[in-house]
Amino acid sequence: RDPFTLTTGGSLIVSNPIAAVDNATLSLINPNTSTGNIVLNSSISSAGQIITVDGVVQVGGLGGSIATTNGVSTGANIILNSPLGSLSGAGTLSLDSGTTGLIQATTGISMTGGITITNSGGANFTKAVSTGALSILATTSGKDVAFNGTLNAASLNTSTGAFNLKILSGGNITGATTLNNTGTTTLGDQTTDALTFAAGLTANSSSLLNLAGTIATTNNAMNLGNSVLTTNTILQSGSGTITTGSVTGGAGIKLSLQNNLAIGAVNLTGNV
Repeated sequence: RDPFTLTTGGSLIVSNPIAAVDNATLSLINPNTSTGNIVLNSSISSAGQIITVDGVVQVGGLGGSIATTNGVSTGANIILNSPLGSLSGAGTLSLDSGTTGLIQATTGISMTGGITITNSGGANFTKAVSTGALSILATTSGKDVAFNGTLNAASLNTSTGAFNLKILSGGNITGATTLNNTGTTTLGDQTTDALTFAAGLTANSSSLLNLAGTIATTNNAMNLGNSVLTTNTILQSGSGTITTGSVTGGAGIKLSLQNNLAIGAVNLTGNV
């Protein structure tokens, strides 16, 4: 089938499901980022072909979904491709690019609703993400789910899959966080990164836990598995307890624990 493209300079409102069949790609395009928008109140899907959404996007209160897995479990890329646009809304946006498709988001995201990655062959968010509940239900083993801009979320949930999680520019997670992914987890990559898990953090399931910058809780427990410091790192938990496994790092890399105002205990259960 030919590519299926919907283009408008005004408002494009998706109130009922749109499905591209056979080998047809699907594109929703609104080049008018100043006054035009794409409102997603339902689902858009393809049968293993690329879906592109380009413009200012709003997810309605009942939520919306984008999937490239209609009858094809391997899926295809989902591209949220609007450097001048944005993605917002009160509903939950579900994304499913299958086992090999990538989720590529170059647009800024600021939602009161949530984001759910149902499945992917990797995901890359290049700009800041602010959202309600963030859930990563599945991603192919060994593939990355990377947040290159600041990540602010009401909660963060990861499944037990062997995918890699990267939070590289700091941010704030409000709810208690348990990272269950068993691949690599990277929290920060610069000394200037500041990442707070306000209600507590448990990250002891990863095969490799990379730490950098300041990682903190707000008077709640922090439980970390065996860790590698990739640059100078500060761990702070106020009145909460910090528990770590072994901690290693290169020459000249420093680990700082708590601060002068903290009263929380520190348990170093491995070699440091």
